[in-house]
Amino acid sequence: MLLQYLDDKSQIKDAVRMAEIGLTSAWTLDDFKVAIAKYISSPPMSDTNLKFFFEELLERAREKEEKEAKKHKRLADEFYEFLHASKEITESSKWEDCKSLFGDRIMGDEGLLLEIFNKFVNELKEKERKRQEDKVLELLQTLILLLLSGGGSRCVDVIVVDIVL
Repeated sequence: MLLQYLDDKSQIKDAVRMAEIGLTSAWTLDDFKVAIAKYISSPPMSDTNLKFFFEELLERAREKEEKEAKKHKRLADEFYEFLHASKEITESSKWEDCKSLFGDRIMGDEGLLLEIFNKFVNELKEKERKRQEDKVLELLQTLILLLLSGGGSRCVDVIVVDIVL
């Protein structure tokens, strides 16, 4: 029994190598069987052994994917903190203009960093829009209070000029 398992495991390892399989956690046992079928010699191997070895490979693939996901999250968090601390990045900043500021941080997944950069710049734009909106609301409230309290047109002129600026 043990000899059969070791023989099957050796055949499967060889088949995986020859087929250059990049197993992911999304694979099913049937996908795996199809991928290695032409590399498995006779006699047919035990389905139990095949399933057992597939589960081992699948677990390794999951662990690798989890490790990569953690690495991406850490990279994303660090890059976001860098952007947040940077005084050079504003709501009008463009990726191409700022790339030189990032130095070695761009090594790796530039697409991920670009996505984070765009998200951050959009957040800055939203903050600025909100700030402008709040300023206009505050000025309008002041204008209404002045008008209701009988303030003259001179106050209205000053507020209108302040809104434009």
